Order: sequence, then C-alpha cells, then structure tokens
Amino acid sequence: MPGRGVLDFHVLRKTFGTWMAASRVPQRLRQAAMRHAKPDLTETVYMDEDLLPVLEHVSMMPAIGLPE
Repeated sequence: MPGRGVLDFHVLRKTFGTWMAASRVPQRLRQAAMRHAKPDLTETVYMDEDLLPVLEHVSMMPAIGLPE
C-alpha cells in the first residue's frame, strides 16, 4: 500500500477505465484510450464492476409478461 503523499498510477487508471465504462464509452474506444493491446485487460483489471450502473440498466428493460 502506498504511503501518505504517494500517488498510485494504477489506481488512477482503474478509475479512468471505470468512469469511461460507466459513461457508456464503447469497449474498443476505452481499450484504445488506455493503450491496451488486449481487451481483457481493459475489461477486468482496469474496471471496477461494483461502480457500474447495473441496476439502472436492468430496471430499464421491458417487463416480462407472465401468464396468470
């Protein structure tokens, strides 16, 4: 863990990647912005899924009509 007054570059990159994902920037553009050769690095290491608006998007889905 970095000491006081130390900036962790990778934390900033993870924040940047997460903010782009939450802002709905397409995956390929995020990958290019972060200069990653492989998309899995952009999607797994440099993104915090817990901060994405998953519930917001799921709640926008149409209701499923169930038979009564």
